[in-house]
Amino acid sequence: MAVSQSGRSWRKFKQNRFGVMGGVLFIILILIAIFASYLAPNDPYRVNLRNRLSSYSREYPLGTDTMGRCVLSRLIFGSRVSVTVGFVVVGISIAIGGLIGIVAGYFGGIVDSLLMRLVDIVIAFPRFFLLLTVVAIFEPSIYNVMIILGVTGWTGEARIIRSLVLSIREQVYIEAARAVGASNERIMVRHILPSTVVVIVVMATLGIAGAIITEAALGFFGLGVPPPTPSWGNMLFEGRGVFRRAQWLVIFPGLAIFITVLGINFLGDGLRDALDPRHVLKKQ
Repeated sequence: MAVSQSGRSWRKFKQNRFGVMGGVLFIILILIAIFASYLAPNDPYRVNLRNRLSSYSREYPLGTDTMGRCVLSRLIFGSRVSVTVGFVVVGISIAIGGLIGIVAGYFGGIVDSLLMRLVDIVIAFPRFFLLLTVVAIFEPSIYNVMIILGVTGWTGEARIIRSLVLSIREQVYIEAARAVGASNERIMVRHILPSTVVVIVVMATLGIAGAIITEAALGFFGLGVPPPTPSWGNMLFEGRGVFRRAQWLVIFPGLAIFITVLGINFLGDGLRDALDPRHVLKKQ
């Protein structure tokens, strides 16, 4: 019995232990973010100065911070920020980069040259310092962070998708679509876009990890999500000044970022190997 491409891809993915492990970690992260209100043992915003910088206890399994708030509860609620930032930033980046990449690759010529020069201009600005400047000028908020990360992080996607479309547009089925009178818009939407889905899925997965790291870095410098909203980055920022006395304020948010990013990278690598037909067919 013939096995479909999706079946071969799924079988290939299941054989990748690190990819499966990354997928499990990613699903767990999403579930934690969704059910944070039920999983958190305490109110993450409740201040109790009498218990500030308390070590581990039954009431506070991972201790408390400088304001006496439960570190575990804030870690759990901080996952919401990471998941939200990751998905929204990647959505914006893929939308902008995918559109520019497909248009540039399909039309070529002067259109390609102009759009690629736009990409070069955006790349020429140091992204992180641009982020610091914009966030410092405007009022810090999770919405500003997501928009800024999204509109400055699409250049890699645009270049990769453009290079893929340059080869796709020369395929026989694209020529056949032109021969029967299909419009450029229809060809790009119905034929070229589906052919880039595999690459987009892999880039989106890895992009989520990058967005989480960047948001955490902004939070560490005090320019990310404003307090009292918990995020892993601003938890690191709050804990750096009392590291000698309360190491858990830095260790646990750092571990959360490390495990999350590592798991997402494993998932992205697994999806890349499983969804790329060249990788799948080598084992057939």
